[in-house]
Amino acid sequence: MAVTMDIGECDNIHPSNKKPVGDRLAYWALSKTYNIGGITYSGPVYKEMKVEDSKAILNFDYANNGFSSFGKKLHGFEIAGNDKVFYEADVKITKHKKSLTVWSDKVQEPIAVRYAFKNCVEGTLYNVEGLPASSFRTDNWDNK
Repeated sequence: MAVTMDIGECDNIHPSNKKPVGDRLAYWALSKTYNIGGITYSGPVYKEMKVEDSKAILNFDYANNGFSSFGKKLHGFEIAGNDKVFYEADVKITKHKKSLTVWSDKVQEPIAVRYAFKNCVEGTLYNVEGLPASSFRTDNWDNK
């Protein structure tokens, strides 16, 4: 899967900037199909969430060397408590750039986090190799 939420367009399913899409697909093919080592082929993929002091600590696969936003403010994160109401959240890259801390003053006991979980969100979370994270959610609530 080549994530394109950082280069896509809201009104066109086909991004006009094709080179990054091709590069990302090529990385995947070279690594996974042709077994060429040393190629990062995936952006960060959500792995687990822990709660510490009213903040959610998120860990990921495919971010062994850490995260970056490449100078942009991280946005698109939401956090919810037991009421299952999501609020815009603050986020910080922590622990030697290897995890994310997510919080909101409106949520004292977080139980779920979502990233880029709306239509047409520009991605701002990358691994340091420059590949973007896809949308994710830590909950499995039924969306009625």
